[in-house]
Amino acid sequence: MAFSVVVIFERRLSGERWPHTCSVNGCLNTADVGAHVQKVRGSDRWYIIPLCSHHNNQRGSDSVVGNATTFISANKFETCGR
Repeated sequence: MAFSVVVIFERRLSGERWPHTCSVNGCLNTADVGAHVQKVRGSDRWYIIPLCSHHNNQRGSDSVVGNATTFISANKFETCGR
């Protein structure tokens, strides 16, 4: 996983620690990637959330994430550029 994703998530944007497990409900795999996701299919808004490699590779499928999941905007003007 790219170190910069963890740094941005933890320190710069959310103030939270990178979680140990995947954000998908019921998944206990290690959250080893910062995945680009949409909250609503077809939306033009993209976010980064912690996922395991398995769920990150499930492109085009719907998954339910936990209520405590922190969604960080994937728009660089809202994150890196602020």
